[in-house]
Amino acid sequence: LYLGTHPETKLPTAIKVLSSRYMSHPDITKRFLDEAEIISRLNHPNIVKLYGHGQWEHGLYIAMEFIEGISLRQYLLRNPLSLKQALEFIIDISYALSH
Repeated sequence: LYLGTHPETKLPTAIKVLSSRYMSHPDITKRFLDEAEIISRLNHPNIVKLYGHGQWEHGLYIAMEFIEGISLRQYLLRNPLSLKQALEFIIDISYALSH
């Protein structure tokens, strides 16, 4: 996973790369491309936006929206949640997953 810059918008962009050493594994490349295809079909505030995907000289890539922050695990370790807050998180995550 790399941090890049979108060439048109100049916004930070997350670039997920599948190394060329995995290009000879059809099941791995299919899963990687399926992930890009699934993200491209989604439009939800809690799911990153896809900017593009494809092949480059060293393998495959997926370019997507960069969301700055910390992981949910890190957040929960730093911020104890009330039951109400925990349920709100669960609902938001569930909506994104069901979408």
